[in-house]
Amino acid sequence: MNVESQLEDADFGDVVGTVGMYQLSAQQFQLECLASNLSVGDSTGLRAYSGSHVAVRFLAKHTSLVEGKSLIEIGCGVGVFGLLGTTPRNPHLLVLTDGEMRAQHIIQRNIELVKSRKVDNKTIFHSQQLKWGDHGDIQNALELCSANGLEYYEVVLGCELMYFNTDLESMINTVLSLTNSNGLFIHAHVFRAPDQEQRFINLLSLYNWSTIEIPCTDYIDKKELNHHVEWRRVRMLISGPIERITMISEHHPSWMSVSYTHLRA
Repeated sequence: MNVESQLEDADFGDVVGTVGMYQLSAQQFQLECLASNLSVGDSTGLRAYSGSHVAVRFLAKHTSLVEGKSLIEIGCGVGVFGLLGTTPRNPHLLVLTDGEMRAQHIIQRNIELVKSRKVDNKTIFHSQQLKWGDHGDIQNALELCSANGLEYYEVVLGCELMYFNTDLESMINTVLSLTNSNGLFIHAHVFRAPDQEQRFINLLSLYNWSTIEIPCTDYIDKKELNHHVEWRRVRMLISGPIERITMISEHHPSWMSVSYTHLRA
């Protein structure tokens, strides 16, 4: 089903600049999110949130994390984080996925926009529906990776995935399946439910993964932060195998380890 989206400009910092992307209009987004009749589908991902501004600015500064790599974004919504945060860095492969079919039309429009702006971009783009924990969807995504020379993805991206009813176990299992438990998960969120962050970090630790947080002042100018105080609520995180996260931490002393004791059953 096509979604009535509109092209809107937004400022994504000095490196990316002011860029237009298709998304659901603010008025339509409000109407759909407030509607009691949800027969139209889930609209929460059809408009960019504060987290995308934070995440794009982070990757614009730390290009080595994605340059030349195979990337997949889960719960991508309209694709702002994946498209604006990584394509200036020329990843080898970028697959944008969302569980909501209504997002696919907008994602495709935004892919074409990005390709038209940078004609020499050699990134391979794909989009598909991917519901977390769905074996068939995960296999389809892995086949796209295999068709482009790799068995698994090197990096999974995620932005604003933490809602009150987020299935953390399915999200984590999807990330592990897509990377064969060896890649990185670069993600930015506002944690909305009580103990959600603690549960998330503890679940990852069961698979010998650890997490670091990057302070927003590391990649966003303080003057800009003062104009967008809501960005300070967004947690910019990188998760991955303990040894890989340890190596990253050694190169970036200001990036802080995030850890909790295991929750009791």
